[in-house]
Amino acid sequence: MPDERFLHKRLGHSEKVCSLTDFEFRVWVQYQLSADDYGLMLFTAAKPQADNVFLARKPQRLVVRALETVASVGLVHTFEHQGLQYAYQTDWQDFQRIRHPRAALHPCPPVDALRQCTPDTIDLFRSHPGCPPEVLSEDFRSLSGKLPTPARAGGREMANGKPLTATGSSSDPARARFERFWASYPRRVGKDAAWQEWRRLRPSADDAFTDRAIAAVERQKQSAQWQRDGGQYIPHPRTWLHQGRWQDEPEHATSPFSKKTAANEGVIARFAGDR
Repeated sequence: MPDERFLHKRLGHSEKVCSLTDFEFRVWVQYQLSADDYGLMLFTAAKPQADNVFLARKPQRLVVRALETVASVGLVHTFEHQGLQYAYQTDWQDFQRIRHPRAALHPCPPVDALRQCTPDTIDLFRSHPGCPPEVLSEDFRSLSGKLPTPARAGGREMANGKPLTATGSSSDPARARFERFWASYPRRVGKDAAWQEWRRLRPSADDAFTDRAIAAVERQKQSAQWQRDGGQYIPHPRTWLHQGRWQDEPEHATSPFSKKTAANEGVIARFAGDR
């Protein structure tokens, strides 16, 4: 049985937590309750809705959207295994303090995902039956927990150990390309999560990919979906990258009339042209 499952009071001062709406916060708390002892859960609405009567009464799409927001701000992260997407928390063990985890219900995150975890969380995953062998080494643990989040070093802002320039970009070429993309994106939320997704995309190290992504963003800014309700339906940048939305086909202009009216309009136009 787990020894302790709780939330620390300092989370009340977390910018990530405070950026959530009340509904998104409820979904995030339910993830804490529904995840297994390793902090793993299928990244779907099924488990939270099964465990929470309030969420069970809500449309599934709202719960999924809330989960995506929780991931976009970096409170949880995701990985894929055999075509399914799972959620995990990089600092899970820093809060839960589980000493005797029950049997694992889901696959262990891959090495790249575990490398983002804190040392205590990696120690917990070492008891997972699917833990990759290389994670068991002490060297792996000593290099873990280095999330790509900005930090201060010697009074200078850093990103992944690289000093940021006056414009906020890094001397790291990949980071500089990401900053170009970030500056063009109209909904700037969950920057750390978006950066992790950018790093996961190997083509993101290429200028051609960056130019293509920015061009797609500029094109989609003009779409009806992105302009509706003050940009409410613009996806979070992490979601946009994860879903490969730079590959979306451009929207084609549609007639404001119904198909029947449009057909009649064509008949009238041909008739007038014959006269």
